[in-house]
Amino acid sequence: MKFIDQSLLQKLTQLRHNLKDIPELSGKEFKTRALLIKFLKQNTNLEIHDLGTWFYAIQRVNSSRGAIVFRADHDAILHPDGYPFHGCGHDGHSTILAGLALLLQKEKLEQSIIFLFQPSEENGQGAKQCLKLFDLENVERIYGLHNFPGFELGHIITRVGTFMCASLGLTVRFTGHQTHAATPEKGTNPAFAISQLTQMLEPLSYFNGFESFKWKDLTFSSMVLATVVSIQVGQANHFGISPSNGSLQLTLRAEKQQDLSKLLTKIKETSLQLAKQYNLTLQFEVNDEFVETTNPESLTHHVNTIFSNDGLHIHELVEPFRPSEDFGYYQLEKPGVFFGIGSGLQTPPLHSHDYVFPDEIIPYGIRAFYSIVMN
Repeated sequence: MKFIDQSLLQKLTQLRHNLKDIPELSGKEFKTRALLIKFLKQNTNLEIHDLGTWFYAIQRVNSSRGAIVFRADHDAILHPDGYPFHGCGHDGHSTILAGLALLLQKEKLEQSIIFLFQPSEENGQGAKQCLKLFDLENVERIYGLHNFPGFELGHIITRVGTFMCASLGLTVRFTGHQTHAATPEKGTNPAFAISQLTQMLEPLSYFNGFESFKWKDLTFSSMVLATVVSIQVGQANHFGISPSNGSLQLTLRAEKQQDLSKLLTKIKETSLQLAKQYNLTLQFEVNDEFVETTNPESLTHHVNTIFSNDGLHIHELVEPFRPSEDFGYYQLEKPGVFFGIGSGLQTPPLHSHDYVFPDEIIPYGIRAFYSIVMN
């Protein structure tokens, strides 16, 4: 794509490689943030506002209209071997946003443009922190993107309605009384409560499409999933002990937030019944909470028209992506569209050990954002 001159593209590619070399997990993006701020200071005249854990840059225009925000994330994930790496392509997302900032320096704009560099997307905390932006600046709309392997390189992926699903991580902790393994009747072992709860949820561990369905006494409007991610009871190789502690960890997922809430309530009610049945105490913990990312119809059609008129190829999804994205928190506050960009049919899946963001899609991402600004 000859949208960006070769020298600028080389500079951005080097930035992406530099980011790849300093991957940092959610909440620990210190070097990453410093590198991005330094790059923008050296290559633009933007106002830069460092809020400590996140920052934004703004190309300010004297206009009564609100600003348009473009957002990119920059946290890394954990490799199977135990070290951080950019297995979701956030190094590429930040490079695309930085590239947009450089490209717009020469343009005469009709409204302010904000470049939002967000941490902590992977654990669902970053967007919640960055919502403060809407108090600090007059914002009209917000846009974001994510790369997706398995789609043609550079193709734009869109969908009206739910684009990515809601989800949360739930830990259910049961506590009983430890005793000798020879006299289990003298204690209360949480294994059986956890076993029953796990078996109850088995039908929800299989994907059966996005149709409405019934389960137990509930009716869901679309897909829900309950994925078991961890079961722990007692300690391995302690054969003389009937344990007192146990936990079940689940990832709950749904196309719609109301279905996710309904499922969470049902699991809590059942857990309370099992705790009472087996004389156990009970605790719940919720982590990594994401609302669904939902694109409004009129604004999405408007953006699709812009992309088409600018010669970008569009792939309209029939069904949502099942993973989650915390961009949905912005959409609860302001109109916004989140879209994908194809990172190639042969690129390894996101979060896989051998994934690397393909530099070839950097100009396509910049082109998509640039088209929105100029139209």
